[in-house]
Amino acid sequence: MLFSRMTQERTVYPEEQESFLGPPSTTPAKLATRKALLVTLGVIVLIAAITAAITVPLFLLYGGTPDNRPSYTFDDMFNQKFSYKGFSARWISDEDYLYRDEDGAVLTKNVRTNMTTVLMDNTTFTEYDAFDYRVSPDMQYVLLSYNYRKVFRHSFTANCLIYDVQGSVVTAWIPYDDVQYAAWAPVGHKLVFVYKNNLYLKTDFSGNDSQPITTDGMEGVIFNGVPDWVYEEEVFSTDHTIWWSSDGNLLAFAKFNDTQVPIMSFSHYGETQYPRIMDIHYPKAGRTNPTVSLHMVDTTNPAFPTQEVPAPAGFSEIYLYIVSWASNSQLYTNWIPRPQNTSIVNICDVTQTPISCTMIDYQESTTGWIGVFGPSFPMFIEGGSKYLIIQPHEEGSGAGKFRHLCLRTITQGAEATREWLTTGQLKSPVS
Repeated sequence: MLFSRMTQERTVYPEEQESFLGPPSTTPAKLATRKALLVTLGVIVLIAAITAAITVPLFLLYGGTPDNRPSYTFDDMFNQKFSYKGFSARWISDEDYLYRDEDGAVLTKNVRTNMTTVLMDNTTFTEYDAFDYRVSPDMQYVLLSYNYRKVFRHSFTANCLIYDVQGSVVTAWIPYDDVQYAAWAPVGHKLVFVYKNNLYLKTDFSGNDSQPITTDGMEGVIFNGVPDWVYEEEVFSTDHTIWWSSDGNLLAFAKFNDTQVPIMSFSHYGETQYPRIMDIHYPKAGRTNPTVSLHMVDTTNPAFPTQEVPAPAGFSEIYLYIVSWASNSQLYTNWIPRPQNTSIVNICDVTQTPISCTMIDYQESTTGWIGVFGPSFPMFIEGGSKYLIIQPHEEGSGAGKFRHLCLRTITQGAEATREWLTTGQLKSPVS
């Protein structure tokens, strides 16, 4: 009986056996349901964690108060509403520079004494919403530009006025809309400007009168002192082709004639709903290029006598690439024929009539264009008798040519001598 009773007590039924051995067999459908529930629960927990991570710090930071900071809109990406704070200094001597303070006034500062002087407050800037200023070298006048209107990549037009520093008043205007360029001479307060492709000179600021230097300018065809589209975009990368001698007496300027250049029409998308059709003289490969000539005018002579600076002879099409004053009597010019594999540098004596030029450098490339994006610019020293320039140097042993710093000395009636200041195989060979 005892054995029977013990056996009874140890009897295990099938359902109990399953509980001891583990869970009963589960179907695939039940497993899928459980996995879906676990994934859903995980996503809910993750979202709650992220929400807490964002809201809790914001609540601690702002104490639950509304965020009243200004919003950032799509238009703000382009209207410069939010921009970095910059500082633009314009050096006017070895120790002094011009700048605008936070209120918009124009001041000078001496870096040795740390003293500042107010030239012009912000009243006139604000009244005309001026976007740029240029102070005359003698510090007597300020040229203000306003009503900016973009033309191409570098060029624009504007209205201009002249502010009298001593009298603290606007003393004159350039009496034209759409002035293409305006700038002071290096000394005094001579002002040259371009309007409708003609050059003007202004020296009297008691009124709005100015004297024309050129009269043959024609919109879209003949350009004096400003480049056409080709030279603005592909050669000079600037909005003017005017070069003053350092004494402010002589003015060199380029003239471009697009008469024979084919016209291309394109749609210009401006501020209006519909584009307007623009025509520009645009030379494609093999078509006629604009013709260019270089001229020099003596601004000390009221008649403004103008002479042409001769270009190298023997080329049907040639580009003017670089113009620089070596001294107040010598003009440096760099010309390149249309294939752009040859460079001719002249030094021109502008005191002679007619102007005479001597070739001081000639380069020819057998592998491609001259230079990287054209010939290098010179830096004149010692009164213009010498200049520093980057040029290719033959390293020998078949290594090729490498760009190096060279000191050139101008000699009478001959090619400028070379003294290489650096040598070696510094980078990849050049042509």
